[in-house]
Amino acid sequence: MSKEIPSFLKYPLLWIFMVAVLLFHVTSCHEKNGNSAAMTAEYKNDTSRINEYLTISKSSYKTSVDTAIFYGEKAYALSKKIGDELFKYKSTSWLMECYSQKGFLDKSLEMAIYCLNHSQETKNKEYELEATIELSKLYAKQFKNFEKSLEYANNALDLSKRAGDLHMQTEALECLAAVYSDIDDTKSLNYNLEAYKVALQSKDDDLIITMLSILAEAYLNTGDHKNSIRYYRLCLDRLNKPEMNKMVSYAKHNLGNVYADLGTYDTAMILYKSALQFAKNQKQDEIIGLCYSSIANTYMNLKDHPNSLLAIDSAISVEIPRGSSYRLMYLYLSKSSFANNQKDYKLAYESLRKYKSYNEELNNDEIQNKINLLESAQLQKAKEQELKIEALQTKKFRITTIALVLNSIILAIFIFYIKKQAKLRRELEQEQLRNRLSRDLHDDIGSTLSSINILSRTAQFNLDKTESSKIKTALEKINERSQRLLTNMSDIIWNIKTGNDTLEDVMSRMREYAVSIFEAQNIEFSILFPENTMNCKLSMTEKNNLYMIFKESVNNLAKYSGATHANIQLIISTNHLQMSISDNGRGFEESELFHSGGLLNMRQRAEEMNGRFNIISGPGKGTFLELSMPYSC
Repeated sequence: MSKEIPSFLKYPLLWIFMVAVLLFHVTSCHEKNGNSAAMTAEYKNDTSRINEYLTISKSSYKTSVDTAIFYGEKAYALSKKIGDELFKYKSTSWLMECYSQKGFLDKSLEMAIYCLNHSQETKNKEYELEATIELSKLYAKQFKNFEKSLEYANNALDLSKRAGDLHMQTEALECLAAVYSDIDDTKSLNYNLEAYKVALQSKDDDLIITMLSILAEAYLNTGDHKNSIRYYRLCLDRLNKPEMNKMVSYAKHNLGNVYADLGTYDTAMILYKSALQFAKNQKQDEIIGLCYSSIANTYMNLKDHPNSLLAIDSAISVEIPRGSSYRLMYLYLSKSSFANNQKDYKLAYESLRKYKSYNEELNNDEIQNKINLLESAQLQKAKEQELKIEALQTKKFRITTIALVLNSIILAIFIFYIKKQAKLRRELEQEQLRNRLSRDLHDDIGSTLSSINILSRTAQFNLDKTESSKIKTALEKINERSQRLLTNMSDIIWNIKTGNDTLEDVMSRMREYAVSIFEAQNIEFSILFPENTMNCKLSMTEKNNLYMIFKESVNNLAKYSGATHANIQLIISTNHLQMSISDNGRGFEESELFHSGGLLNMRQRAEEMNGRFNIISGPGKGTFLELSMPYSC
């Protein structure tokens, strides 16, 4: 058996180098000791700069997250350079929040895991608790990993109980409630109630007020308006100190939302205006703009269109100096809708143009930020890789090069595959679009054109016979069919346009159509649509079928039901969208169901979306229509 050569004999140059480094270190010790005072002063200067970077970062957070990230990274880099673990933790913890806000989830998760590991290594229970709660929130809200989120939330609850920290225990329970809000409403509410009880034990007014507000919001989300009002009132009762005035405006505004949801618009208006006054006194521009927007919506619901426009203009004037593009985008969308209801189509168009401008600006900014971060990350990785390559031996260098080539080949194959799949998908979508357009043009517009043709011939025939009454009737019908043709054509064009793919757009058009039909027939109505659907999108098929079913249902209700009142409701649950339309009209026998072409078409459209369309009716009992379809927002 051959004897293995000692490792130090294999690499003599390496050992010579190490000895040289050691000698250099020994000879430089005196010099280092002589400069210790200067190093201490430099260290103080560095920590002062880190504090300054963090202060600038936090003050910039509300106005520019990009600026906050820039100075947060400078603080992190300097703390890493001087080897200060405490400042490294502080900067990392702050960057975690910034990255999360910006949507850079992988970076945020990386920072959160570092904070947890660091706190566990240093046995800092306070930091460990904070990091555990942040990880729970991150997994729940950003990654939708509820199992992992629950694991961290329960760990945080155990840690807070062992530490006897009532404040963190409250936060851990509230975190559990937030996780269950997407899974089990009852469990979520129970955890919020438990968190409120713990907050009461802490006797911390700020914490108690926070939990009261959270509970009120939770009850509102479950449709329990009575308890929502109760807890908002309790919250306002506790806001009885001058230093709490800034919170009063939020509480009053949110309470106004509850009454608005109930349809008690007069009470909602009083609360919104009171909140506005508080916000003005405290110079809270953010809540001022929000109050004006809510006041505008309330005026709209009260059919006071001029005042709704004035309120929305006030909101816009507040948000423009703040540079809140996101808020301005939706304000101009609302203004367009309000102006359209007043038949001021020029103003509606101008407002819609501004909405699209802000929308494009936000999309471009988001894309550019992601590109910048990716470029920065790639640059950093390239620098690190370059340093590694220089330090590696020839053999390892070859292996790395081969690996990079293989990765490039795999990436190229992957990109080719993705592009091919995208092309096939586009071709399929185009084919489906052509088929759908063909069907809609044939069914909606073809039949209308045929009737116009027949009526034109009738008018011409009667003209020869000088039968003026029949001519007038025929011409009236031509006018009616032409108008219907224009409306149908408008619907098809609207459906094709890619800029109308959000649920918000569909609901806006549904509301506009219902209002025009019901007001013309003197039918009282209520429309209840979900809020906060700005990120919800529909496919072209879903958008077209949903709107067509709604349009046909409303049209049939107005024409045939003889109703004096109608209710329209749209609900989004975890995996479903449900639309219901009911009236107090004459109703009809169940034997008549789905015998007409319109009703059969609605059922067919529902089946195309893997949904169900049902009708419940009876003579003198009104009619209830319901559409249920799979949908995830």
